[in-house]
Amino acid sequence: MISSKQILAFVDHLSNVHSWYKHIPLLEGMRFVVFINREAGRFYPKEYPVLKWGNDQQSYTKQFGCLDYVYTSDQIHYYHDAGVYNTYDQVLGIEEKYELILYPYVHDEIYWSIHKNSLSRILIGADHPHAYYLKNIAILERECMDLIEDIPSKELEYCEIVIEEDVDCESITSLSRPALDYISKRVKQYELWNFIHLQEREKLTSSVYNLVQKSS
Repeated sequence: MISSKQILAFVDHLSNVHSWYKHIPLLEGMRFVVFINREAGRFYPKEYPVLKWGNDQQSYTKQFGCLDYVYTSDQIHYYHDAGVYNTYDQVLGIEEKYELILYPYVHDEIYWSIHKNSLSRILIGADHPHAYYLKNIAILERECMDLIEDIPSKELEYCEIVIEEDVDCESITSLSRPALDYISKRVKQYELWNFIHLQEREKLTSSVYNLVQKSS
């Protein structure tokens, strides 16, 4: 029996085990297949990605039960953390599985500059399930880039510290107007990202719960 704790651990693992914020295309997303694998962890890499209790099958199943996943960008080659891949026919033959599209913001980090071209396409009307939020994120990104030109490097470094530590801007009187505007826009951008990030994680979590319920 797969526990809720194992499900949540698996969701967190899948979401952050690779730099998806770099590797998943913003427009198309990437197809993931989560499934029940009675031999899960058997061929898991010995060194990286590092697991909580060690990189062996016993530790894997202790942390995640028999949950496993593969991913594909072309629906021909389905890649696995063990360094092997399955064909479409092999994945099709898995009985207990759930397929879904995930976007780069499933990861706990994001760098919008990586997706500059995709954001530009969304701004001019490219279809996307989170188009409204991404359009606003793209606008804020451009505005922040324009403001950076008027902010000295040391002051910009301090801005990033203020944003990271969530300092109340009203208590800061030493920063210039462009710097304060920059902080305000970055915070708004973060709030938009956090909303779609949580939605993406919830989509994955629900999918795994449905899979486990279906297979029990």
